[in-house]
Amino acid sequence: MEDTRKIQIAENKFPMLIMGDENRFLKTTYFQYIQYCESLSASFFKGRSTEVQNNILKANFGLTNEDILSWENRASRYQMTPQSFSFFLHVAMYSASHGFNAVYD
Repeated sequence: MEDTRKIQIAENKFPMLIMGDENRFLKTTYFQYIQYCESLSASFFKGRSTEVQNNILKANFGLTNEDILSWENRASRYQMTPQSFSFFLHVAMYSASHGFNAVYD
């Protein structure tokens, strides 16, 4: 697979040099990520209430408070809250699993 640091994605430009399974994986992952972020981000970041954020993480990813707080040390390295780190991690993993399924199902 091409070095992913060299794959440039913009709103109006998607890498067309990659073909076949890699292209299908990247496109599906990208569209799932955008769709999932757009559906949850507005609620997740509005007001930044940790209670609301925890409820979104619990309802959409089945996480517990303990699961969410387990990311506290890593999140602080990036100056993020455990809730924000959990959100981006789980949206990325969810999206990647859809990309994988698009290729191998």
